[in-house]
Amino acid sequence: MINVKGSWLLLLLLVGGCAEKVGERNGTTVDVFPISYSVAIKSSSDSQLLLDTFWNDHRHAVLSQGITIQWISQRGKTLAAQIQNQFIKKGVAREQIKVIPGIGEASRFDVVLGTTGYTARVGLCEPMGVGMMGRTADGCITENARWASMVNPQKMLASTVTSTSVSE
Repeated sequence: MINVKGSWLLLLLLVGGCAEKVGERNGTTVDVFPISYSVAIKSSSDSQLLLDTFWNDHRHAVLSQGITIQWISQRGKTLAAQIQNQFIKKGVAREQIKVIPGIGEASRFDVVLGTTGYTARVGLCEPMGVGMMGRTADGCITENARWASMVNPQKMLASTVTSTSVSE
């Protein structure tokens, strides 16, 4: 009777001793950086060219994050209204366009446009090697690709303070 119990105990120890220990899974390290884009415009013939260049270069950030239009002079106030209408015609929602008075009475510019884009930077993944099962994070490449492909990665973070402030 003791031999049967002892052999079962020995068998359980052998089977349990061969099981691999799996390490705790840790998520990937993600850094989200805000990138501010701005342009100062003076009422002139070049203002439309500057506006079109800003739109072509930063269309994605304007459509996803919105835009702030600061007017500084009276000419800038009328130009800001025109620019707001142009952005609405290009598909930017009216709620995403903020028109505010700017600071600077003797400024060289009439209008300042600004938007903020976000980019996600993820850590490098260690390549798997023979005998490294359970030591490295599984799915690291997939998780990094998911974070890098997000349109608004800052919305996925627990506590995010986003401010769209434009400075001269």
